[in-house]
Amino acid sequence: MASATEDMNVPELHEAHYAYVRDIADRVGLPPEVVAPVFRETLLTLTAEATVETYVVLLAAKKTLSKLKSTAASGSAPFRGNY
Repeated sequence: MASATEDMNVPELHEAHYAYVRDIADRVGLPPEVVAPVFRETLLTLTAEATVETYVVLLAAKKTLSKLKSTAASGSAPFRGNY
């Protein structure tokens, strides 16, 4: 059985993949080059037999980590005064 990345080398599959990317990009109002890596990561996660729920949890954790990193880089303490 071929891997997901090997399958994407088939021109028909590549075109179908990009059609989905363009559709999602239109719906969320982002450029396709922003949507494509996220869509690819979603497909790879799901082909690894993860559930959609697992993917949503991983995506939320990734967003939280990204926010914490940007807050740390700006020098402000996000939790100051909460304790």
